[in-house]
Amino acid sequence: MERLTFVPNDGRDAGLRSCCSEQDAINRLAVYEDTGLEPEEVAKCSDYREYVRRRFPNLQHIDVLSKADTEGRLLVLPCKTVFEPTWDAGKDCDLVCPVSIDGEGCCDLCEKAEMFVYERPCKQDDIDLLGKTVFRTREEAEAKLKTLQNT
Repeated sequence: MERLTFVPNDGRDAGLRSCCSEQDAINRLAVYEDTGLEPEEVAKCSDYREYVRRRFPNLQHIDVLSKADTEGRLLVLPCKTVFEPTWDAGKDCDLVCPVSIDGEGCCDLCEKAEMFVYERPCKQDDIDLLGKTVFRTREEAEAKLKTLQNT
């Protein structure tokens, strides 16, 4: 990068080189000020990569994710939570029995079980179950619950 300024050796104020306009210098200063770094911080940054690492600490993580995506190793879950019709015997029972894939199956340990829709965090294992036994919305899960109760 070509310098727009010069600093005299005799202690006088810095000035503009003849090759640039005052507006060029102002534009470059504005870009520098947008970094939020103080002159002392800039002096600590030995190169641009160091500057970027200090200014944007999350970029390293983004690089890792980008590389994993390129290599086909990145999986983005389709939602934060899922809804699942589940057998539960209520407050008298501490077991939660998931519905089998074919919609059959109640808790074999007691006769109190009823089917409810529970919300829980989405996991990688849920991707193949979406639309079958795990749903993105409560409405989809409740619709599935009604069909299971009618069979």
